[in-house]
Amino acid sequence: MPVNEIRTFRLRSRIDKKQLAQAIGSTTSRVTSIENGATATPEELAQIAIALSTPIDELYPNNQSDWQDIERKRQYIEIQRNIDLEEAQRQAEEHQKLQADIAKRRTQKQNLSKHLKRIEADHEAKLREHEELEDLLTKNRILRELNFPPEFHEAGITILQGFVKLIKHKYGNTKVGVTIKQTGSKVVLIITAPDGKVEEVEEFLDQYTDVVRGAGDIATLSDDPIAILELKSQLETARSKYQQQRDINLLLKNTHNQRIQSLESQLEWFKNHLALSMESSGHVLNNVLARMEGQDQRVGELAQKLVELVSEHQVVNAKLLALKNSSVVGEPKAKHTDKATEKTIEELNKFVVKEGVGRGLADAIQKLIAWAATHLIG
Repeated sequence: MPVNEIRTFRLRSRIDKKQLAQAIGSTTSRVTSIENGATATPEELAQIAIALSTPIDELYPNNQSDWQDIERKRQYIEIQRNIDLEEAQRQAEEHQKLQADIAKRRTQKQNLSKHLKRIEADHEAKLREHEELEDLLTKNRILRELNFPPEFHEAGITILQGFVKLIKHKYGNTKVGVTIKQTGSKVVLIITAPDGKVEEVEEFLDQYTDVVRGAGDIATLSDDPIAILELKSQLETARSKYQQQRDINLLLKNTHNQRIQSLESQLEWFKNHLALSMESSGHVLNNVLARMEGQDQRVGELAQKLVELVSEHQVVNAKLLALKNSSVVGEPKAKHTDKATEKTIEELNKFVVKEGVGRGLADAIQKLIAWAATHLIG
């Protein structure tokens, strides 16, 4: 019966039989047998030595002939355990890396999903904008876009509101809708008229712009004296708002060396700018071309060409706005139109100072050029 010191070192290490049995992969009864001197295999003795962290010669002092075999087995077991430990650690690292990769891919998927939703929302918004633009360009709509400098903004809105009141009074029983939309310095006037009323409403708008400019009689706009008084009050309010905002801007921007244009000239520019932006192409042509009738043939040809170029420019701008996110926007055509327009205006200007040109024809040419410049900018 081999003598060993297993029990002594187990108790010294405060390891009970159950713990030792689990460490060597055996049972408590087998541990008891080995402690009592039962024959054990070199592998079992090596596992006990490893579990108790005790040198073999101290654990089995009387088994000198078996020390070499037990030591070889102990070294083999430790190497195998180290290999298993490294493999387990490698697998744990791979598992952790895999989990991190899965989490990263989930985050990317969530971000992609959010990005796709944003793209879809942007697409829907642009689609609505495109549909709204198409709707605005239908035959029963009148659309005017005006860009006001800061000092003219409130006054311009007040004047447009005056027109809204007048048209509601004039067409109270007819479905004529008027909407004013503001985006920054840009103001859009949208008039919806039933079929058959568009030309009539546009003519009324032209009459209103003549009154704003000071070239028309305010009494022609309505037969209701109260409505006329209200309109006069609104025009005075607009003038007052303009003067107040102008004074504020001067206080904010004025410097000792700055030269300020007179209030009268600025107000006159504003009224002309507003009127030219609001009136229709047909109104200008009827007014201007009539004054050119029987005059220089070349002037008539240039005037007709300028009106056509301005109309083409506005169509191109409308298409550019509707297709601004498309890869096909037609820029070359717009640039070509601008060059042709500049050349036509330059040639018309030569007739204004040409010797022998009457004052009426010169004024008509200047009015046409001012109209074209306003529509090209707007």
